[in-house]
Amino acid sequence: MALTIFKGVVVLIVLIGGFILVTRFIHERTRGVRHSGRLTHLGGVPLGKDRSVQLVKIQDKIYVVGVGENVQLLDTLDDLEGYEPTDFEESSPKSSPSPFLETFKQQLEQLQKNRGRS
Repeated sequence: MALTIFKGVVVLIVLIGGFILVTRFIHERTRGVRHSGRLTHLGGVPLGKDRSVQLVKIQDKIYVVGVGENVQLLDTLDDLEGYEPTDFEESSPKSSPSPFLETFKQQLEQLQKNRGRS
């Protein structure tokens, strides 16, 4: 019985380790696709089903591209004086949290406070 449990734990560890190694390998292989020296994807906004507007930086120009059934150039931003470098960075998206998420966080904090009193 103990030997069977031990074998099960070892197999589980091997499977999880293999999964982690495969995901890291895939991540390393696709890194060049997401960001190269000349082309940088700055972000996008979904407009509907299978439709979006994307910002792409190629060298010193930023292109506004419409993506749908086909890809179409909408505008080119040449004059970038009014923009800060952080306006176009691909860092974490700054989206406002949903009202549901805020309410959920408040209720969770209240439950944790009540649990600490008991």
